[in-house]
Amino acid sequence: MKSKSVTTAHTPILGEKPSRAFLREAKLLAEQDANMRVALFGEALQALLVNDFDLLKKLLRMLIHCSAGFEPLAIQLGYSSKSLLRMLSSNGNPTTKNLLQILNAIRRHQDISIEFNASIPGMVGHPYQVKIKPSQTHNTKVIPEKTS
Repeated sequence: MKSKSVTTAHTPILGEKPSRAFLREAKLLAEQDANMRVALFGEALQALLVNDFDLLKKLLRMLIHCSAGFEPLAIQLGYSSKSLLRMLSSNGNPTTKNLLQILNAIRRHQDISIEFNASIPGMVGHPYQVKIKPSQTHNTKVIPEKTS
C-alpha cells in the first residue's frame, strides 16, 4: 500500500518571500476566519511601511478575494474591476494613493481599527509600532454599490 505524501506550505522566515502554497493556504484560512483577515491586513500595512510592494500587492489581492470581492470594491473606489486587478498584478504599478484607498476600503469593510505610534530616530526601541485589531463591533459590512 502506497503512502500518500502530504505537502504543506513552508512558513516564510523573516525577510523571505512567501511561496504560492503558503499564500494559497493563508487565503483559505482568511476566508473562514476574521482574525486571519485582520492579521493579513496587518501584514499588508507592514509591507507598505518597509516598501515591499510586491508582497503588499499579493496580500491585497488575497484580502480582496476573501472579503469584499473585486467587483464591489472596484465599484466603491470608482475603478473597473479589470483596472483593480491590473493594478495589483505582479506587473502592476499602483500609485500610493490607490494603495491607500484600497487599504482603507478593506479596513472599513472588515471594520478594523488601527493604532499607529512612531518614535523619534535614535530613541531606544523600534522606529514605529502598528497595532491592528477588529473594532469593538467587528461585524463584516457589505460594501454598498455606487449609484450613478
